[in-house]
Amino acid sequence: MFKRVSLNLNQSNDFLSYGVFGTFTLAIIIYGFATIFWIYLLKTIPLNQAYSFMALSFIFVTLGSVFFFGEKITINFILGLSLIIIGLLIIANSY
Repeated sequence: MFKRVSLNLNQSNDFLSYGVFGTFTLAIIIYGFATIFWIYLLKTIPLNQAYSFMALSFIFVTLGSVFFFGEKITINFILGLSLIIIGLLIIANSY
């Protein structure tokens, strides 16, 4: 969402325009809900287990950049993401 804000700001140069400020407000709201969800998770899951899965953000952000912004990724990037997934599978099976 913040990437969309920066693109909108680049086009309008006016932070208070609807396209910029509205998107920024929505991004802050989503970020707030994600923070509340994170706090709830930490009530029930040990930090070392929960934080390991923050690495999923690398995968979700990459997929979002490809699908929403048309960004290109290389085979090396895909291999790196695969290593993250393998690492998470190893961690998940250790609990």
